Amino acid sequence: ASTVHSLKYEFSDTVQIGYVISQTPDGKEPVAKGAKVTLVISKGPSSIKIPNVKSLSLAEATQVLENLGLNVGKPIYIGTRKNKVVIGVSPAIGTQVKPGSTVKLTLS
Repeated sequence: ASTVHSLKYEFSDTVQIGYVISQTPDGKEPVAKGAKVTLVISKGPSSIKIPNVKSLSLAEATQVLENLGLNVGKPIYIGTRKNKVVIGVSPAIGTQVKPGSTVKLTLS
């Protein structure tokens, strides 16, 4: 069997984080035992678009944002309504941000 010689990491908007984008040699032809193989692994998208999480609960909005690779900061609560929902998102919905960015939610 061949052995992995090196790993490279690149951003990809189409290949999920942690999955192989490509390999060299490409695997279409047999290779000799012990041949060196290079894998290119996805780091996920280079930017993430802030989704519309308005009207979701804090738990629901947090799950959506964390599943995209974003962090949720300490929420801001306003109003006296018992079952609060998201009414504000910062950065704004539709903004492109780097993975791992922090999103602040306002709930009312």
